[in-house]
Amino acid sequence: MVSIRAIKAKTFKEANEVLGTSTTTVIRRFKKVVKRQLVEGVCLSKATAIDEYKGHTDGGT
Repeated sequence: MVSIRAIKAKTFKEANEVLGTSTTTVIRRFKKVVKRQLVEGVCLSKATAIDEYKGHTDGGT
């Protein structure tokens, strides 16, 4: 049986603490998913929108 679980973790170490496994296992599984995604391809948008951007100007926002 395959189990999929989504977690919020900033690092592999945080992920392994939540999942109760080793960091090596988390990295190995991550690489397996990434490899599959790269084979399938990733479709990126032609444009990116940025909301509430503040440049370095004298006028503030």
